[in-house]
Amino acid sequence: MVKQHSRGGRQGGFTLLQVAIVIAVASVVATFAIIGVTRARASIRLSGSARVLASYLERARADAVRRRAWARVTRTSDNSYTVEMDLNGDGVMDTRAVTLDEGVSFNSAWTEVTFGPRGRIANEVSIGLQNTAGSSSINISGSGDITLDSEVFEDASIPGVTLNSPVAGDLDSTANIGNVNTSVPYPTPPANSNNSNSNSTGNANSNANSNSNSNSNSNSNTNTNTNTNTNTNSNTNSNSNTNSNTNSNSNSNSNSNSNSNGNSNSSTTPCSISVSPSSLTVPQFGSKTVTVTYSNMSASNTLTADLSSPGQFQVTPTWKTILGSGTVDFTVTVKKQDGSVTFEATPCGVSKTVSIDVQ
Repeated sequence: MVKQHSRGGRQGGFTLLQVAIVIAVASVVATFAIIGVTRARASIRLSGSARVLASYLERARADAVRRRAWARVTRTSDNSYTVEMDLNGDGVMDTRAVTLDEGVSFNSAWTEVTFGPRGRIANEVSIGLQNTAGSSSINISGSGDITLDSEVFEDASIPGVTLNSPVAGDLDSTANIGNVNTSVPYPTPPANSNNSNSNSTGNANSNANSNSNSNSNSNSNTNTNTNTNTNTNSNTNSNSNTNSNTNSNSNSNSNSNSNSNGNSNSSTTPCSISVSPSSLTVPQFGSKTVTVTYSNMSASNTLTADLSSPGQFQVTPTWKTILGSGTVDFTVTVKKQDGSVTFEATPCGVSKTVSIDVQ
């Protein structure tokens, strides 16, 4: 209701246009305030759910180390998980079901995190959460370290160590080694081959005097010469027989090999792989599946994934042995940067690349 007052013959108040403008401005401000409050509440729910899950992971790791046993956090649905550990310290394993806050859900393909007696896990795991306010992640490294909103895969970001061999400058080629004897050492007094022969052949004369040893040495040399002549004649006869047998076998082997090689080459089919989809659009800290189809793998091959940025992408499984024809599903988990994953079959030598767009 607009009231008008008369004072000194003049009328005062607000026009309908002014009132409409004020109402419109107030409505816009109120709308933005409501939107801001809604987003703030959604952001609080997202960060709260992430911190609660991270705290349970920390407790599970500490409990596994304390009891020298295992403790596990398992995903049960898109918005719930269970914790298996000694929650009250009585030495008995407890199980607790936990539900994420309203509107928060998982957006990565993790299934469980199991800590061993040393607080470690088998492979690095990234857990992504999302709602209308955005996304968040919890990264668990292989050593069991837990990080909120890590922008890289911690284990994959560690650079490889390259050993230089040999390292230049480690040895001084001009150094003087002094009077060090570098010759091959010999026993003192030097070994005598004649003495060793006389001992083995003259055992029967060991009870006689020392003069008998010199006679046995001369006899030993005579026997050796006689044996050498006999062996030479025997070898000559056996060699002539061996040559005739070798010529006979070589002819039959030659015919067999030529036939088998010709048949094998005519039926060879090249191996191949294909990927579906050829490109992925994945939300931050999320994951999606790529299907690799292979065919005509006549021998066992290893199918591996080569990442353009190992710190930004994770592929599970990391490799697969394939044979014949079939399909393999790989799960690609991302952080924040775009890139690609190349799947290659070795030793077949074929590969396919999947581009990844992170939103």
